[in-house]
Amino acid sequence: MITINPYDAFTKEDLPEDFTECCYHSGKCDEGVNEFSKGFEVPDKEYLKNFLNGYGAWNDEELKDHEQNVKRLIWLIAGDLTDQNMFYYGM
Repeated sequence: MITINPYDAFTKEDLPEDFTECCYHSGKCDEGVNEFSKGFEVPDKEYLKNFLNGYGAWNDEELKDHEQNVKRLIWLIAGDLTDQNMFYYGM
């Protein structure tokens, strides 16, 4: 289980080898994100909600679902690692 806490930082080397390939690619990434989400824990629900709210991509109603928020975070992590080999979970 990988626990993600506020102000954690990740590189590709910190996560499973196929993480970025499975969770960030053209087309729907749901299958890979759903599979990997089982191995992640994000205990600070309020921080995660506020972090995602900063992207402006989800409304307040959507951000009430912690399980979906974890999946959104996994997708964002995979995207940043694909584009820049670094993800920082901080506001």
